[in-house]
Amino acid sequence: MRRDLRRELRDLRNEVAKARKQVPKVPHIESRLRAEATISRVDTDNKLIELRRELDKMRMKQSITDYKLSELRKEAAASKAPATEMEPRDQQLAFSCAVFSRR
Repeated sequence: MRRDLRRELRDLRNEVAKARKQVPKVPHIESRLRAEATISRVDTDNKLIELRRELDKMRMKQSITDYKLSELRKEAAASKAPATEMEPRDQQLAFSCAVFSRR
């Protein structure tokens, strides 16, 4: 009977040892997951910083473009204004010339 108990106890200990080997190492898995999460967070933060810089550059370029466009509009308006004023005078001058040449 003692032999049977010893054998059963030994078999039970062997089963427990096998079961322990199959149980995942939770602290190891947890630390690995935390490390991966930290790396992922750092990558995300770096990408966010890069995107913000690109957005700032785009805003600056847009501001410069808006300014240049407004300056071009001012120049266009200034160049059209005298031309518009001169057209009626040119027409009057042509009319006057035509009238005086008939005489």
